[in-house]
Amino acid sequence: NCFTRLDRTTQLKEFLKNDQKSNLFDIDVAIKVCRDASYVDEALQLAKAHRKHDACLSILTEDMGQFEEALSYIESLACADAERSIKRYGSVLMSNCPTRTIALLKKLCTEYATNARNSTQGRDALTVADLLSDVNINDDGGHGNPEEFIHLFDDTELLIDFLEHLTRFVPASSQCVYSTLIEHYLYKWRESSAVEEKLLDLLKFNTERYDKNHALAQCRVHEFWPGVMYLYEEDKLYHLIIRHYLRHRQYDELLACCRKLAHNNASLWLLTLNGLKNDAQAPAHLFNQILQVISQKRLQAPLQVLDCLAVDQGPTF
Repeated sequence: NCFTRLDRTTQLKEFLKNDQKSNLFDIDVAIKVCRDASYVDEALQLAKAHRKHDACLSILTEDMGQFEEALSYIESLACADAERSIKRYGSVLMSNCPTRTIALLKKLCTEYATNARNSTQGRDALTVADLLSDVNINDDGGHGNPEEFIHLFDDTELLIDFLEHLTRFVPASSQCVYSTLIEHYLYKWRESSAVEEKLLDLLKFNTERYDKNHALAQCRVHEFWPGVMYLYEEDKLYHLIIRHYLRHRQYDELLACCRKLAHNNASLWLLTLNGLKNDAQAPAHLFNQILQVISQKRLQAPLQVLDCLAVDQGPTF
């Protein structure tokens, strides 16, 4: 404190470098005093020397604005310390160095390695893949919980990229990861149908990984009917599929659905006929095909069929 007040920088540096004297003063207080007196470099030196990770990152991000250096420091930490640090400083790092921060998050949530490589490329020219291979997190087992980092993303594209990486390299990721990916695929689908194939593949090939009720609700909210129909079929809610096609007058899809699903539930033909009887727009050929199947399979007596169709403004043949 005296050195800082008297502005004796050289003596302060020599004093801080003397390891034998470090046990004569409180490290945390010394760091605070140096920062308050604008001896930021000395405070950083002291924090690094005594592995005061939080103080070190606070100085780098708040006092010096050296976000790249802060990321390098986090990458040198053990997994648990790196995870704690990114939780605390992730937002500011994401705002200032998004590409490298995301690379760190991917590494933190999937695997750890100490294979930092010397690259001849400039840091600005590196891709995410390059940065991933450069991340140097010490391996102490396990990996970070991605659910605790999702809130750091305010860009749908970047979040989708992060979640896709997780599902690719950690297929046993939590339901939250898969459900969040489905949700953001749906946001993207509203803007462009290009993501539809990815979304359907995620629903079809990861049925045990996500919450079906949540996925169904999200698909309905976004009116993603291919997903809704798939989930209905998975849960054998065939009557809801029929009801949907009837409501939207999708006659070709309705007929195809009956042909596909009615081999296990022939009553779907009767349900379809009953749903069409008040639809004046239904084409005659549709009734003909349905009635032909009902007759061939003897699903209902002819008089019962006639009674079903005998309604005001019913179909004409």
